[in-house]
Amino acid sequence: MKTPLRRRGEMRNLCASTGEGDGIDPRDEHRAAHRSFDPTSEISNHQVDRKMLQLCKQVQRAVEASLCCCGDPLLSGLQIEESRPNTGGTGIELLVRIGADLDPALVAAALARARSLLRADVARCITRKKVPNFSFRIHLTTKEGPHS
Repeated sequence: MKTPLRRRGEMRNLCASTGEGDGIDPRDEHRAAHRSFDPTSEISNHQVDRKMLQLCKQVQRAVEASLCCCGDPLLSGLQIEESRPNTGGTGIELLVRIGADLDPALVAAALARARSLLRADVARCITRKKVPNFSFRIHLTTKEGPHS
């Protein structure tokens, strides 16, 4: 944040030397530190707030409960490992880990078929005006046993 030129001139008259942080409200520096960008994260820190993380967990629990009660044997065995805000920060991404014995294409197709049911169950479980958009990311887990 730059100080206006008129104020810079007034500051120079009032002090012996000016520094880079002169004329900036210390509260603004504190706020800017909390809005810093974490390059390792896909989205900036200020976009991930407590309420969004809370909503992610609510959606995860609702989808897990809905999958357990689902009539499809393929879906009833799935576990949601993690939920997080998606890259844009507007929706939720659910991480589904499946074993090597399951075909990811079949799981994705089954989740697509059950999407409206899952969305209705999420709407019943959360306390929001609008149901958030959520997507699934499927990851294969490989179990490597001890080598003899």
